[in-house]
Amino acid sequence: MANFLAKLFGTKYDRDLKQLTPIKDRVLVAYAEVQRLSNDELRAKTVEFREVIREAVKEDEDRIAQIKGELESNYDMPVNQKEALYKEMEHLETEAYKVTQEVLDDLLPEAFAVMKETARRFKENETVEVTATQLDRDIAAYRECIDIEGDKAIYHTSWVAGGNLIKWDMCHFDVQLMGGAVLHQGKIAEMATGEGKTLVATLPVYLNALPGKGVHVVTVNDYLAKRDSEWMGLLYEFLGLTVDCIDKHEPNTLERKKAYDADITYGTNNEFGFDYLRDNMARNLTELVQRPHNYAIVDEVDSVLIDDARTPLIISGPTPRGDQQEFDRYKPVVEKLYNAQKALITEILPQARRLVTSNPDIKPEELGAQLLLRCHRGLPKNKAFIKFLSEPNIKNVLQRTESFYMAENNRNMFIIDNDLTVLDDELNEKIHKINQKLEEYNFVHEQYVAFDEEGKQQQQENYRKSVMSARKECEQVLQESKKQLSQTIEKEDAGKFAKSFENIVTLYKNIAFADRCLGKEAASDTLESYRDMMASTLQGKIASCQALDTKRVLEEMLKSLREKNISQEFEKMEEVKEINFGRYGLHFIIEEKLNSVTIMEKGIEAVSRNADEAKLFVLPEVGTELAQLEQENLDPKEKAARKAEILREFSVASDRAHTVQQLLKAYTMFEKDIEYVIIDNKVKIVDEQTGRIMEGRRYSDGMHQAIEAKENVKVEAATQTYATITLQNYFRMYKKLAGMTGTASTEAGEFWNIYKLDVVEIPTNKPVQRIDYEDKVYKTKREKYEAVVNEIISLHEEGRPVLVGTTSVEDSELLSKILKMRRIEHNVLNAKLHQKEADIVAEAGRPGTVTISTNMAGRGTDIKLGPGVADKGGLAIIGTERHDSRRVDRQLRGRAGRQGDKGSSQFYVSLEDNLMRLFGSDRIASIMDRLGLQDGEVIQHSMISKSIERAQKKVEENNFGIRKRLLEYDDVMNTQRDTIYRKRRNALFGDRLPIDLAQIFEDVCVTIVHDNWEAKDYVGFAEDLITICGCDSPFEENEFIEGRPEKMAEQVYDLVMQNYNARMESLCEKIYPIIERVYLSEGHRFLNIALPITDGKKMLNVVAPLKKCYETKNYDIRLSIEKSITLAVIDDAWKEHLRDLDDLKQEVQNASYEHKDPLLIYKLESFGLFDALLKRINREIASFLTKSALPEMQQQAPVREAKLPESDAKKLQTGRNEVGSGRQVTQGGKGSAPIRVEKKVGRNDPCPCGSGKKYKNCHGQE
Repeated sequence: MANFLAKLFGTKYDRDLKQLTPIKDRVLVAYAEVQRLSNDELRAKTVEFREVIREAVKEDEDRIAQIKGELESNYDMPVNQKEALYKEMEHLETEAYKVTQEVLDDLLPEAFAVMKETARRFKENETVEVTATQLDRDIAAYRECIDIEGDKAIYHTSWVAGGNLIKWDMCHFDVQLMGGAVLHQGKIAEMATGEGKTLVATLPVYLNALPGKGVHVVTVNDYLAKRDSEWMGLLYEFLGLTVDCIDKHEPNTLERKKAYDADITYGTNNEFGFDYLRDNMARNLTELVQRPHNYAIVDEVDSVLIDDARTPLIISGPTPRGDQQEFDRYKPVVEKLYNAQKALITEILPQARRLVTSNPDIKPEELGAQLLLRCHRGLPKNKAFIKFLSEPNIKNVLQRTESFYMAENNRNMFIIDNDLTVLDDELNEKIHKINQKLEEYNFVHEQYVAFDEEGKQQQQENYRKSVMSARKECEQVLQESKKQLSQTIEKEDAGKFAKSFENIVTLYKNIAFADRCLGKEAASDTLESYRDMMASTLQGKIASCQALDTKRVLEEMLKSLREKNISQEFEKMEEVKEINFGRYGLHFIIEEKLNSVTIMEKGIEAVSRNADEAKLFVLPEVGTELAQLEQENLDPKEKAARKAEILREFSVASDRAHTVQQLLKAYTMFEKDIEYVIIDNKVKIVDEQTGRIMEGRRYSDGMHQAIEAKENVKVEAATQTYATITLQNYFRMYKKLAGMTGTASTEAGEFWNIYKLDVVEIPTNKPVQRIDYEDKVYKTKREKYEAVVNEIISLHEEGRPVLVGTTSVEDSELLSKILKMRRIEHNVLNAKLHQKEADIVAEAGRPGTVTISTNMAGRGTDIKLGPGVADKGGLAIIGTERHDSRRVDRQLRGRAGRQGDKGSSQFYVSLEDNLMRLFGSDRIASIMDRLGLQDGEVIQHSMISKSIERAQKKVEENNFGIRKRLLEYDDVMNTQRDTIYRKRRNALFGDRLPIDLAQIFEDVCVTIVHDNWEAKDYVGFAEDLITICGCDSPFEENEFIEGRPEKMAEQVYDLVMQNYNARMESLCEKIYPIIERVYLSEGHRFLNIALPITDGKKMLNVVAPLKKCYETKNYDIRLSIEKSITLAVIDDAWKEHLRDLDDLKQEVQNASYEHKDPLLIYKLESFGLFDALLKRINREIASFLTKSALPEMQQQAPVREAKLPESDAKKLQTGRNEVGSGRQVTQGGKGSAPIRVEKKVGRNDPCPCGSGKKYKNCHGQE
């Protein structure tokens, strides 16, 4: 059906191509015209295009400028009038953007032609000479390829980019013109690797940079960002545009701001996102670097918006008690636990091997299969276990056994994870209940003598029926359990079964008593049957010994053995001592696919020397304890103290359990040289997608500290979230977003659902000649690496360059060692050896060169073939392992066969690889088993390759679920973040702050009136009004109770605003003489003045612009006070709110145990938290402003230098959720220093530090 519809309507590819072809044709027509222009005329086109755009939006831009002028000049404009002007301005900006886009569409053919012609002239000439402009002279200062000779600028067409000298040799093909049109339309262009995506981007970047609103080119790493800005940048600069790269400059510096002010800005996705977060933490306008988000082109868009989107960007800072950690304290305990589990697995693995290999048809319920699964859940990365899995049939047994015990929501998994005493416990419980019934019957029967004859007969009959019923029930229980019980005895520690046997004996004593009372014989066939069953095994005999008359039974058993004199029986007795399956219970469980570790009760026992130590790993039942406390008849103060103590103990226990949990994860799930490396005595994270070191980043939630403790390096202080955003929500802020990659079609649905980005496939310029061989699959890693090395040597001897792609630093180093032993020269490129990346990549295409690289060389690297290489078959790609994502493998293949070059790619896979071990289909393992492959033999078939791709698809689906869930959580926060950041930005700029403050005061007044009116609490209303708003109640009690809340709220608002305006006017009048005196005497030296403002409890230093305050008198003084107070309150409250949301996100995960959706609970709870946050912010801002005053003796204050308020950048780290960056944020640009107006602080005054303490009890002690 799909094929029929495709033939009828055409495929999407055909339809897209049909739309793009006319655009390409128009560009080629314009190109013919542009070719006739001189160099200066060609460059002048940029000015011409910009003038066309400027004229199209002139009317709207003029009106916007007029509105801004009105707002700046009319300080006392009514709030509602200001609001109307801002709305008009927003509408005009939207209309101007629409007009601009229409003009750009019209200019596209000619603008693309100008860029294509520029590329052609650079390709065909050694130099390009033009009339020098000021921009040429500025660029020549830092680019050696530009010479200024008189009024001429000479552009050399060879220059340094990414550390290498390049000769420009590219000109846009027709298909690249199509790709450029797709990018301009705000879509994703899927172009095969090697088709020149970097060059394609120059077309829409040039076009969209013409309006001067900024174009961001986003790359996956800083190497590509810097290289591309230098490589492509010269063409833009030749055409009169400015270019910069944010990754060349430190955050929050003037240089980075200039980079954003350039027409075209290159940078990494992370830095763009972090700069957005930093801007929303800035305390003054000089710290802001970004402009509004206009247009972005994302290179390798699948990597940035798909792979990197799994973890949000986070800026974190110091947390209270962050340096009070116990990782080093509990490390020996966890190490002991880990070693105990390691010893356990080492002990049971040989038994599992013996039992499984001797029985090919072993069932999941049998001991060998259980032991195998136990090894898998105990230490899945144990190298001996992984090796055993690669043997014939073993992986199939494991998968069948795991499926069996995971059925019905892991119903039977306890059999694997715990000591096998469950059946014993269940049996005991059932027998105990029957015993209780019989004891009740016996007691009643003993009392029956008090009845008359008729009553006795009736009671006798009832008793007989009850006993017979109990006996029947007991026999049924034993019969049902007999087979399973017998099997358990064979595996179980025999001594543990004594309790069960003893309970059964007690049961039959009760039955025997009843039989005697009823006049029957005490013998029981069931008891004899059970005794026979117990005696059928030596373990059962021992259990009988321990439960009954031990001495007598043992003597009889030994006598029997002596009489028989059978040595085999003695050997069996020795076996009994060895068989003790109960000791094989796991200390902890690892669920690798879920990335979780759970400590078991046996693990707690193993590391606990006494009951008190065991409590270290168990959280107290805080809910139960609090409920019991409520039932106790205690004094309220004592009850409150007890409650606080319970909660404190729970908090301590929770922190301790979390520390142990993270340490255990560090030992079991994080491997050195795979997830992280140790460089300069620091733990550095390796990006799994790119293979690069994520410099300065740290795992969150204490994970990084746990790894540091494990590796015996310094454990850094813990941090908390100050600001966070997902990449999805960051890039959705751009008015127009586009992307390019060679591998987007597999994720087309996700691109459309999340970003509304359409994926358009662009045809290749030349047919692809690369040969992609089917995967070669081996049983073990050893066999695989032997084959890889042999293939490398063979290709090296043929004179072909070889690029070997590995998935980890460890694998690259292992291959390097093997090649060194075989004396094969090679280069290694990984997270540890990234300094020579440019040189290694430049040499990778030379004849016979062998390059071993992690995913670092998988994206964006253009490997040029050396002389004669194409004739020998081109670049050979060898993949040593399939990556989790198909896209990464396709990117590695794409390093060969670029632009029609010859090449080949071959992947080598083993059943021990992570992908195959975790997600590999049992079909591959069963095929290899049926073929009976010997050591070193390989299987290679398209069916196997497709099966491996299905395994990759499973991982991709799992990762998509993670991204989708992350976005759903962040969408909850996104609305909150937008609201807070908008309020904060209004306060920072000050332009819309009066509107926001009017709304804040109105909301506070409405809340005060409504809450207290509903409660009929006049006293509370009066108290709230005086404590929050600083004014007395305008109503009598009866007026308040009987009045309409809406009308009263309006009256209160008018009164509060009247009092507030009067207070601010009075305060400004007191401050202005100080401003005047300082400006007239020191104004030539300083730009800003810092004034301490207090509400009677806290002190806040307000930094105001000295000159503007002097010129505008009260307006800028008041605005500076309002800005500083609003920013301080919002920042403190938002930081606390983020910490609450972090805690909430952890807490709601427990909702799944109650069969509730954690996300739904998170949405409901976070809404309540945010509502409370807004009310708290409004209340605190209103309270501080209505009570703000100068401290005493302000007029006589001395003057000294002070700094502008700035974000506490040096304590902050940037990172991802699981990853964070420790790069310091510095304040750039010295400028003129502000001055501070201080008072002499009295001993009993509030301390200026804002602690709320008296000065003598705080900093006055220093």
